Amino acid sequence: MRRLGFFLLVAAALLVALRLGTGIVYGDGEDVTYLVIKKRPGVAVERTATPIRPVHADRVVDSDEVGLVYGDAYLALMRAAPWLALGMAGAGLWLARSRPTKSGT
Repeated sequence: MRRLGFFLLVAAALLVALRLGTGIVYGDGEDVTYLVIKKRPGVAVERTATPIRPVHADRVVDSDEVGLVYGDAYLALMRAAPWLALGMAGAGLWLARSRPTKSGT
C-alpha cells in the first residue's frame, strides 16, 4: 500500500506540473490549435494567440487544423487537475503513512 501511496504522490505532482506547464493556444484568425509548453508556469489552460502573446512565445509540441484530436480530453483533465491532484495527494499521504500489515501465513 505504501508503494501505491508514493505512486499517487508522484502522479499528483506530475499532474500539477502538467497543469502549470502546458496549455492549448488557438491561432489568431486561423483554424489551428497548438499544444504548447509554456515558457512561464501559469494557471491558464487555453488561450488565443495575440500579437502581444503569439504562439511562438511558447514551445509548440503539437498542432492540428480545426482542433487537436485529444483537445477535449486534455482540457477536461486540466480543468479537473486541481481537485484530482488534491485527492490523489491526500490518498497518497494516507496510504504512504499506513503501517504495513503483517501476513499471518
